[in-house]
Amino acid sequence: MESMLMAHETGDHETIDRIWKSELFDAALMHRFVTRTNEGRPVETWVAKALSERFEKLLRGGLFEHSFHLPGRPLPPRPFSKTAEKSLELHGWANALILDGAKVTDAIASAATKYSTSYESARAAYYFWKKKWAAASKKSAKTLEQRNGAED
Repeated sequence: MESMLMAHETGDHETIDRIWKSELFDAALMHRFVTRTNEGRPVETWVAKALSERFEKLLRGGLFEHSFHLPGRPLPPRPFSKTAEKSLELHGWANALILDGAKVTDAIASAATKYSTSYESARAAYYFWKKKWAAASKKSAKTLEQRNGAED
């Protein structure tokens, strides 16, 4: 855990990636959070941020196993490719800004900056998922309508 802290402080991204991919990292991360919290000591910002990002994935409907890789537990297959996952996260970021009152174009530009992609790619990703969610919502509404009609 100390090596991760040092890597963050020095900007050693190669070490960060190696540790991050380690099967034991998530367990150590959770242990550090629990231990420091129980001892009444402050939790480092990078630990809180890492946990926050993982909890956000869970809140958006992700599986626990995709957010926290624990030793000896097999990973379920990923529901999306890494590219599709990134575009979905980008859509979520832009959509949250829009719900907070931002203009669509400003939200897409912000998402493009956050996810290090072009405005055009961010726009395509945003509208791809918007269309996909709209179709899923219509299908769900139709299913509920059919169920409610059958109950009458």
